[in-house]
Parts: sequence; C-alpha cells; structure tokens
Amino acid sequence: MFMALLWSKTKTEIICTIATDHNHAAEANQVKVIKAIKLLKERSQQSNDNPVQVIQSIVAGTSQDVYPYLPSCDALRQTVKRI
Repeated sequence: MFMALLWSKTKTEIICTIATDHNHAAEANQVKVIKAIKLLKERSQQSNDNPVQVIQSIVAGTSQDVYPYLPSCDALRQTVKRI
C-alpha cells in the first residue's frame, strides 16, 4: 500500500493530508484518443484540405466509444491550424 504525506500552507494554517493508492480504473479509450489526434496531425500536414474537412474525416473514422473523449471541435481546429 502506497502512502504519502502532502503538506499545504495557507496564510492562516498548515494542512497535512495522507494520500493513498488510487482506486479508479485507467481510461482504456485514452490510447485511441491519442492515436486519433496523431492521425489528425499527420493528415493535416499531408493534405491541403480545410481544417474542418480533416477533422470530419478523423471523427468519422473513430468509433463511437472514443468520440466523447476527443477534444472539442475548436481545440481540434486549433491543433490543425498550428501545423
């Protein structure tokens, strides 16, 4: 069992908290999200399509269980514009 002491200091008091092991499951879809974003970046470099077209092609190709975990459309568009 993992335990750690975490100290915080405010203007009026010092707080000590004991942290223990995490007990939540890892997000299985995170790997698929990272792969989808990587593919988005690759396609945006290789094509001269508008950002919206590149995003639509990536989102259409991902499974429905991954879609809720993707960044917002605005964030995806900014990712494409930066490349």
